[in-house]
Amino acid sequence: MEEVDGALAITGNLSLSGGLFASTDEITNGDSPYAVATGDYTILCDCSGGAIEVDFPAAADNTGRILTIKKIDSSVNAVTVDGNAAETIDGATTLVFSNQWDAYKLQCDGTAWYII
Repeated sequence: MEEVDGALAITGNLSLSGGLFASTDEITNGDSPYAVATGDYTILCDCSGGAIEVDFPAAADNTGRILTIKKIDSSVNAVTVDGNAAETIDGATTLVFSNQWDAYKLQCDGTAWYII
């Protein structure tokens, strides 16, 4: 194991005994546009008060990172996930969804984000 840019880098296999815990953050339209923070993993979006924009960080600084975005309310208001500058999400500059319980898990390859 080695530390890379403040993160633990593991080469090879990783075996866990016990649970894996990752951060969960709930946001509302009052937080919009929401800039994804360094420690974010799962972002729960409550759009009952209005649409939410989630701005992704630069891909070059997030190679291998996985983020999950989920809409938790029943309103018709949309969640818009926006890539950094001209960076893309599965080839598009934004990902838009508005159904309750829809969720997207995205992973970065260092140049773009992909739905996995």
